[in-house]
Amino acid sequence: MTGTFDKATRDTTIPDNAAVPILWPDTSTPAGDPMFGNLSIAVSRTFRWNGADDPTEGELLITSRDASFPGRIRVKVFVQSGAPGMMSEYDDDNDGTFEQGAFHPWQDFYYLWEEDSNPPYQRISSFVYYMRQGIFSLIDISMRTANAIESHRAALEAAGSGNAVRVECDALPGGPNPPGHYDIVWTDGNGNGVIDNTSAGLRDTFTLTLQQCWVDDPSDPEDLLLDGVVRFDYYEPHVQWGSVFDDLVMTRTLNNAVVPGSAMNVSGGFSLLIPGY
Repeated sequence: MTGTFDKATRDTTIPDNAAVPILWPDTSTPAGDPMFGNLSIAVSRTFRWNGADDPTEGELLITSRDASFPGRIRVKVFVQSGAPGMMSEYDDDNDGTFEQGAFHPWQDFYYLWEEDSNPPYQRISSFVYYMRQGIFSLIDISMRTANAIESHRAALEAAGSGNAVRVECDALPGGPNPPGHYDIVWTDGNGNGVIDNTSAGLRDTFTLTLQQCWVDDPSDPEDLLLDGVVRFDYYEPHVQWGSVFDDLVMTRTLNNAVVPGSAMNVSGGFSLLIPGY
């Protein structure tokens, strides 16, 4: 996945021709019934956010990699009767005509995939977008981790390799929620006492352990409560790093209260290349 972020205008762009397959870990269907099978997703129209929480432009084309459904699904940013959201459409025989379609405003579109009674093409559209938003949330957490390392660089270097630096973080408002915190441990791969990436093959690594850290966006009533571990398996300051999530628990909050049953456990990782960050 590639894109740009304009720091002045806060305009995020995911360009055309970016393909994002959603696969089982071994690229084959495991035992049991998969939710939607293996999917391929292509950006058929550039996604732009223009500083908003939800995209203001963009379109996806979704096909099945394992014949779970015929044809293709198109889902695009749409405005109907003044309400922004997504239009889901289905071309069941791949002849270029989308015979079925339905619009849902954002607050309804996000969780269509959870309801078995919704048409499959709508559930798949919602699921794909939900997964992409999940990836963006993890990218945001990864970038916040990099910011935490840089903000506490002096304290980490003073504490030395293998020693934790504890930092308080925002706690979910209201009692009896205790103050949240996270611990950062730096491993000095090349032993020079400086956080850097100067020695080939000798990489500095980091482990950040979160306990009840609330990620609050004042402009959005929906936020995240985080518990678990984020690791950087390598780190080149301001350029690139490898993020690994070890059973990170992400719990949704709405209007400063935990949403029951919303906790998700995330394990896995990715590499980020962000020149100019």
